[in-house]
Amino acid sequence: MNNIENIIEYDAESAVLIENVTSSEYTHLTVDNQNEHFSIHQPPAKLYTVSHKLDRNFTGSEPHIHLGYFEILYFLEGNVQYYIAGARSELRPGDVLLISPGTLHKGDVDTGTSYGRIVLHVSVSMLRMASSSASDLLDLLQKKSNHVYHLGIDAFSDSIRVLDMIPDMEKNSAVAQDILIRARIIQILVSLLQSIEANEASVTADTSTELMRKIMIYIDEHLTENLSLARIAEELNISRSLLSHEFKRHYGSSLWNYVIMRRLALSQELLTQGSSVTNACYDAGFQNYSNYIKTFSKTFGLTPRQYASSKRGGTVYL
Repeated sequence: MNNIENIIEYDAESAVLIENVTSSEYTHLTVDNQNEHFSIHQPPAKLYTVSHKLDRNFTGSEPHIHLGYFEILYFLEGNVQYYIAGARSELRPGDVLLISPGTLHKGDVDTGTSYGRIVLHVSVSMLRMASSSASDLLDLLQKKSNHVYHLGIDAFSDSIRVLDMIPDMEKNSAVAQDILIRARIIQILVSLLQSIEANEASVTADTSTELMRKIMIYIDEHLTENLSLARIAEELNISRSLLSHEFKRHYGSSLWNYVIMRRLALSQELLTQGSSVTNACYDAGFQNYSNYIKTFSKTFGLTPRQYASSKRGGTVYL
């Protein structure tokens, strides 16, 4: 057991010392309400990003969701609790977090400890490009998402080595180098899926409460309906105060802000797919059109009509 731990620690140190970090240039968009907030992280105009990170004074990330891409986080070192869709896990070296678009997550890091990880973001469009008639990579990842998996040392180290190669590969101007890089990334994803399918990647223990899981599942299943805190509390057979308290205890902000954020993300997706502004509003679960326009504009810096026009071009119908 000691040998395995030492090898993982060595691999972790060698990985995070790499200084060539791919710039992601994410746009952080915040939903504010009485000084509480969640963030929506807009994907960069790239098919993927790879970041090698070692923070020594990192206290944790705010609750956020990503739009348009999956996050695969390879945990190297630190004392970290990670929350994904209501589930809480204590991370250990060798863990891999697979997080789907639109899923609320955050990490809490013990003060004064180092936090080392390699983060791979892969866009939905890249996954569609890489899929075949026999294997829908997007669907396969979606089905296995929002869990923390613990890989064996060989599989974990192999993935880190491939990821470590990518910054240098990006500097190489050889013919079709971009295609080779994408092939390497797909190789990592397929390897992870195969390890999960073969039960070579164990699911890390979840220490969250059953109540939090029920809250997240209920919101996911009823997001587009006429939701209210009273209705959610009634359906889960708990008091409104307990509902609000438990969610805020886990995520540091209000449950209703989360509902707003999820609806904004859904409406944004609907606009991109061709929905009219009115349909995107009501199909995403908003009940008040003017409030939707105001909230969307404040969050994304564009009106829904402007946003849709920038993504699709041509006429956008109200």
